[in-house]
Amino acid sequence: MILTVHVTADHIAQGKPNQCRYCPVALALLEVFPRTDVQVAPTVFWVAPPAELTEMFRIEMPDEVTVLIRRIDAAKSSVQPFDFEITVPEALVPYLNPSLGITQ
Repeated sequence: MILTVHVTADHIAQGKPNQCRYCPVALALLEVFPRTDVQVAPTVFWVAPPAELTEMFRIEMPDEVTVLIRRIDAAKSSVQPFDFEITVPEALVPYLNPSLGITQ
């Protein structure tokens, strides 16, 4: 499943550079996967569902987002809100935010 993630001005303002769980992209992903642990690196991110699953899902980050994460972490310039698409593994669909209106 392909899903669009929206990194808003609030995520950018409240996010903490160089913090894998609290950067703007992580905050946006937590809105998509609210009942999980999300960790972001420049080229990938991981989603860990609650304790009933022991698997941590690794999802590739689009190249353009990698560039933006590096800009945020370097604090060299301001970043505007942006959107990006991710491929959500079927096993993570139950953990998507219900307000997205996605059902299995």
